[in-house]
Amino acid sequence: MHESPIGSKGHRGSALDRCRPQRRAIAEGKIRCHALARGTYPGTRLPRQLLGGVRSMGFWDAVGQQDWGLEWHRNDGIEICLLETGTMPFAVAQHEYVLAPGQLTITRPWQAHVLGAPYIGWGRLHWIVLDVQALHPGAPWRWPEWIVLSPADQAELTRRLQHCARPVWRAAPAIVENFQHLAAGLTAPPRQIPYSALAIHINHLLLNLLTLLRQSPISTTPSSQIIERVDQTVSDFLKELQHNALSLMHRWSVTEMARHCGMGVTTFTDCCRRITNTTPSDYLLRCRLQVAAEMIRQDPHRKIVEIALRCGFSTGQYFATRFQQHFGCSPSAYRQNPSPRAG
Repeated sequence: MHESPIGSKGHRGSALDRCRPQRRAIAEGKIRCHALARGTYPGTRLPRQLLGGVRSMGFWDAVGQQDWGLEWHRNDGIEICLLETGTMPFAVAQHEYVLAPGQLTITRPWQAHVLGAPYIGWGRLHWIVLDVQALHPGAPWRWPEWIVLSPADQAELTRRLQHCARPVWRAAPAIVENFQHLAAGLTAPPRQIPYSALAIHINHLLLNLLTLLRQSPISTTPSSQIIERVDQTVSDFLKELQHNALSLMHRWSVTEMARHCGMGVTTFTDCCRRITNTTPSDYLLRCRLQVAAEMIRQDPHRKIVEIALRCGFSTGQYFATRFQQHFGCSPSAYRQNPSPRAG
């Protein structure tokens, strides 16, 4: 996680979230999104009599480079987000972060925050916005009636959230599992959404969140330190692939990529998916296509088959097929009319 002062960001007086960039990204197929929502939030409309207080809950999968972000905004409830895979620029108050897989964010209704710098990152992001009827720090919190934590636990959770000065946490495995259960319920057909199960999982999530907040703010388990070191090793390798054309020319196999990073195939593959939200092979293919497209734009006289070979493709035909699938046009057509859109 990276943290640094933001400086003079224009977030004072930020409006409540209208999610317009997210709506456009969904409509244009840039992200796959499943959500239940009320008010201005995108998603399947929640029935009035069910899960009262839930303003929005859902997840999105962003695979590939994105060209949109959520600007400074506030939510009309307490927002809890989990980045399950990928990376995500995030900022709140006077600090900015680059979220890593397994990190959790907590923002209170009055806290302006932003996703993207200026664009969001690859990855799967889960969230829930729960209205506690407190839009400013001095207002009393009122939890929905279906939240069944004991009065003492509700009061403690309220106090800890009200005074939580730390917006980013390492999520416990139980919290990750809570969000995964919620995501599974959200993908059901509208008439089969398991609302009772969702209510149970949200209660479990809040109980596990209370357990997390009881910990020392600086506590870091040895296992999470190991994960962060492994992720950094793989992240550095993936950045090399993304920016170094010579690396793309190598005939990488997943086994060789894993060996290059000093780890087994399973560990490397899992780590790659955490960082990029996709497989090593798919990430390598996307990098090769992006670099090839840049070469096509910058060097209009170089033969396309030569560009394909320089970017690590075995044949010009295979390159043309994959290019068509990714960009929606042939390499020759792209040379005539370059488009930033990709599939």
